[in-house]
Amino acid sequence: MKTMDSKDKKLKEDNPQMAYKETILKVTEQTGIGKNTNKIIAEYNRTGQVMEPNLKKLRLSFKEKIDELDKNAIRRKMHEFYRNKELLTLDNVMQAVALYYLDETWINAGDVPEKIWMDTTIKSHRDAFLRDLSTGPANPSGKGKCLIVLHIGSSAGFVPGGLLCFESKKNTADYHDEMNGNTFLDWFKRVLPTLNDNCVIVMDNAPYHSVKMEKIPNTSWRKNEIIDWLPSKGKEIDNTMVKAELLRIVAIEKEKYNKYIIDERPKNRTKLCSDIHHIIEN
Repeated sequence: MKTMDSKDKKLKEDNPQMAYKETILKVTEQTGIGKNTNKIIAEYNRTGQVMEPNLKKLRLSFKEKIDELDKNAIRRKMHEFYRNKELLTLDNVMQAVALYYLDETWINAGDVPEKIWMDTTIKSHRDAFLRDLSTGPANPSGKGKCLIVLHIGSSAGFVPGGLLCFESKKNTADYHDEMNGNTFLDWFKRVLPTLNDNCVIVMDNAPYHSVKMEKIPNTSWRKNEIIDWLPSKGKEIDNTMVKAELLRIVAIEKEKYNKYIIDERPKNRTKLCSDIHHIIEN
């Protein structure tokens, strides 16, 4: 450590105009100590502590999200079946829970059947005209307007009033360009009160299903924006901190605020939203 510090000081004395990064590289070459090690030591000298590396958080599976309290509740329910001398089958278990599935799709107004029923007794257009009949509907030119459809249903059928259908303004090949978080959330808030209590809502992982309660600072944020965000969460910071140091504090705090609207909205209504991919995998 002393050797590295002495070499650092000597470099600064001999080359007062040398940039900080260049100084670090030179010291690394001369001492054989890695650049990251130098950064850790510099951090310790400056703050008196070493922060844990900011590892990317792995997304928990559906099974991993269940804590011991929930597991014990499931066990008690299973034991209740045995005490009542009832068969523990999936159908019996699911009777207590209503499963709803939602999804979106699109349809072109020009989508028509390629084959239709025709009256073979009509021999010509004139014959059809004289008999006040037609020779069939005219084929539309192009695909026409695009309609985006969103609905929710269960084994009992579609939920009354759950249909959302609107005309695409862009007519793009991918309907996801038209559906966004605000549109989906407005529809979801309207439909939620019509669902049974103690139900599970199954959906895919489309981006507009994963809108967060609030934005969490990341590397794309400016330093002053991060400085404004941290005190709003009750964290005292030093304005002289560099952006990387601020983001390390964010990494420690963000789990408290890293919540999805679609998960928080149903909590007061005893409803649960689940990602269909998690259910399939587990």
